[in-house]
Amino acid sequence: MLVKKIILIKILCIGLAVSAQQKKVPSKGGKDGFEISIHTTDLKGKKLQLYLISGVTKKQFITDSLSIIDNSKIVVFKQPKKIIGAIYYLKFSDQKNGVGIAVDNGAVMDLYLNSNTIEEITCSNNAINKDFIEYQRQEKSTTPEQKTNSRNVLISRYPNSIVQLYLAAENKIAEKAPPLLEEKTQYRNSYFKFLDREDKRILFLPNTTKLLYKYVTVLPITAENYIDNIDNLLKGLDCKSKSYGVFSNYFISNLAFFETNQLEKAFNHLYKNYIDKNPCDIFSAADYNSYSNKHATNIKVPIGTKSPDFELVSKDSISYKLSEIYPKNDFTFIAFYSPSCIHCQEKMPVVSASFQNLKNRYPTKNIQLIGVINDADESNWEQFISEKKLDSWLNLKSPDLKRKFQEDFNAYSNPSYFLINKSGDVILKTFNIKAIEELINK
Repeated sequence: MLVKKIILIKILCIGLAVSAQQKKVPSKGGKDGFEISIHTTDLKGKKLQLYLISGVTKKQFITDSLSIIDNSKIVVFKQPKKIIGAIYYLKFSDQKNGVGIAVDNGAVMDLYLNSNTIEEITCSNNAINKDFIEYQRQEKSTTPEQKTNSRNVLISRYPNSIVQLYLAAENKIAEKAPPLLEEKTQYRNSYFKFLDREDKRILFLPNTTKLLYKYVTVLPITAENYIDNIDNLLKGLDCKSKSYGVFSNYFISNLAFFETNQLEKAFNHLYKNYIDKNPCDIFSAADYNSYSNKHATNIKVPIGTKSPDFELVSKDSISYKLSEIYPKNDFTFIAFYSPSCIHCQEKMPVVSASFQNLKNRYPTKNIQLIGVINDADESNWEQFISEKKLDSWLNLKSPDLKRKFQEDFNAYSNPSYFLINKSGDVILKTFNIKAIEELINK
């Protein structure tokens, strides 16, 4: 959600929204922008969509759509303003995926479509896309070696097109890393030599996630290796470049994905050296505050240290001490929340259902769920417990209006999560069901 929001804002800022037109004769187009004319036959009533795929989120961003109103119609996607070259996709609205189109600034192309199958689309006048569409058509039936050869032909043929960058990234993803550790380190350090890290088009590469995932997994996932991953990619990169935000946000999401690898030190390094003080105003205020809070929690309650203790009471005024709860259970999960928090309202039922599923799958594991109201206003507390299906939780509140636990856990934002083992050690500080299951299975 976070990265999607950032990418969408960037798209709007650089004017990638396009205007759809329907006409009988296509215009000649201009030097800037693009003009994609689609000659359709017997497709009346169908709806076409033009979209981008953010390589970091894998989400589809529909830039325009249009309905075909006649059986024989030329419809046009047109953008008169200068654009950043990108791989766009074209599909019918009732389809999940489409066909990729290489759209460089100034591109003019005629596409032909007379079938409900978007994969049968052809291109007549744009050599890049004649070849790119054919490459996609053959890709499913060729060997890895043949795919690499086909990519190399197009890379050599169209060195200045977005298709060159996209296919060069595909080659890097398919490339085998060397087997020896020393060789792997050298390979990682030179991984991005094939591209300009500040190339604006990286923002819209649909294979960015795969490219970066290959990069961070060349070496074993440790805090030290990950710190080197971060520095190798971000050090010296202009924070005003669009790729700076793309890479930084990827690291944040990927560090969360590999949370069980004890990467807290790597997150702190990323925050201190590349995020703190929000260089070049690259992060939204909400995102920056979220990262700052996570960093503060890392400093206050590091992974592997003893959990702070607290003494809270139930709605029936029964006192509970945390240090007396976790020794009786294999795991104790604490969620600090506020009934008025919109994100809590959405997330807490999901958290509850996910843990119930875990309990059903691992009946021998004792998992205690604790919900702590993190709000001075308790008027909607019991209603929230009932509506969000938290009745099976141990629901607690602080008898102290100052709520000292907030300071002890740095639990000032809602929701905040902590997973504690039987010894009282903090082993996770987010709700990450994959990571939680890995820890349960250890």
